[in-house]
Amino acid sequence: MEGTMGQILEELRAIEVSQEEARKETKDQLSQVNVHLIHLSTRVSQAEQRISGLEDPKKQQESATSQIQLELEELQFELEEMENRSRHSNLRFIQ
Repeated sequence: MEGTMGQILEELRAIEVSQEEARKETKDQLSQVNVHLIHLSTRVSQAEQRISGLEDPKKQQESATSQIQLELEELQFELEEMENRSRHSNLRFIQ
């Protein structure tokens, strides 16, 4: 009986060692995943900052483009008015 108990005890110790090794391996892998996650998080933050830095000037350019478009339309209207007045001034009535 002592032999069987000794064998069981040895098997239990072997299982315990095996589980401890598995836990250590799992912890190591989890640490690697955490490091990788931190690295990715840093890269995402940097990318977001670069994108934000590009979006703000883009909005300003769109606003400036809209303003220029309005001014161009006003100038075209004024030019047409001046051309019409010029033609009107050039009319000669012959009797």
